[in-house]
Amino acid sequence: MPAARAPHRLYVHLAWPAPPGIAAMTPGRRATIESHILAGCRWIGAEPIEVCVLADRVHLLASLPAVLSVHELATHVRRIVEELLADVGCVVRWGTGFAAITVSPPEVRRVRRRLASLGLPDEPPVARPRTDRPRRRPRLRRRRGRRG
Repeated sequence: MPAARAPHRLYVHLAWPAPPGIAAMTPGRRATIESHILAGCRWIGAEPIEVCVLADRVHLLASLPAVLSVHELATHVRRIVEELLADVGCVVRWGTGFAAITVSPPEVRRVRRRLASLGLPDEPPVARPRTDRPRRRPRLRRRRGRRG
């Protein structure tokens, strides 16, 4: 029997310090880190909405499943990205700690636009990995009771 969807949606905006050497990385390497963060989120069951890797910090906006805490999301994503990048020869050690804030569903669009507008002013725009998935069709609810 398939698992039922949770009746709630929890969105979280995470930010953590980037490793010191990330400022000297090429835009392509930053895009690689962003795509690894997206893959790490999906691997543990979170839905990534927006990712932004800056010279001094990393931002992630994601929807959490009911079985995953904010701390687990941050720990898993950072560890997964470290391991994936170590496999391609890039050693990344994240700074300690992270900041997290929950985001209400009506505010997700505003936070997403803000994160998408962040970037380094001296770099040309980079083809960022796609984070949006095909939208699900809303379920139609039947009204019960008498019509009349």
